[in-house]
Amino acid sequence: MNFSREIKGYRTRLGFTQQEFADVIGVARNTVNRWEMGIKNPRSETLRRIQNIVEHFGKEESNENSEKAGKEAV
Repeated sequence: MNFSREIKGYRTRLGFTQQEFADVIGVARNTVNRWEMGIKNPRSETLRRIQNIVEHFGKEESNENSEKAGKEAV
């Protein structure tokens, strides 16, 4: 599993900079950079936080898209 690509993919799909993603997760920006460069991998606790954040913000994005589609249909 290539964590570096996955983490960067999650971050960019959510529209976060490395700093914003780091702030939400509770780590330093350099840590996110190291993950994306493949230098380090997140700890299991941090992976759970990332998963929760991706699920939370993914649901918000999905709800916004549903609302937008409903308005366009009217």
